[in-house]
Amino acid sequence: MTEMLVVCSPGGHFSEARELVKGLEDINYKFVIHLPPALPDNIKNQIIIAPHAERDWRLLLQFLFALRCLHQERPKILVTTGAAIAVPFGLAAKLFRIKVIYVESPTRVKFPSLAARICHTFYDRLYVRHKGLLEFLPKANFVQNQ
Repeated sequence: MTEMLVVCSPGGHFSEARELVKGLEDINYKFVIHLPPALPDNIKNQIIIAPHAERDWRLLLQFLFALRCLHQERPKILVTTGAAIAVPFGLAAKLFRIKVIYVESPTRVKFPSLAARICHTFYDRLYVRHKGLLEFLPKANFVQNQ
């Protein structure tokens, strides 16, 4: 059983997700990502490759994949750094009563991402790093950048 799934898009979202899990050696976690970059061998067994979807009908396929993935992995918690993949996985996680945490990108300074705006109403926790975003995401938690 996987204790935590870290769901993210490739690129900066994946880089941020890898930073978030540093120091979690005692927790059994896996990444869920679409279009994975070239990965070092020591992390390949921690990757679940999801189907890619943009804001189109493939989100349904991604949602169905998320249901299957969550059923197989049975995580206690789902953490996501976005982007679009956060929405179908978050919805699926809520159906399984899995706690969901969304960490908004630190590059979001003036306006939250579309995924954060959609997800903030049903995620258990949403963290932002700029106080101005609290105006748009009143349920979010502000965390000072380190």
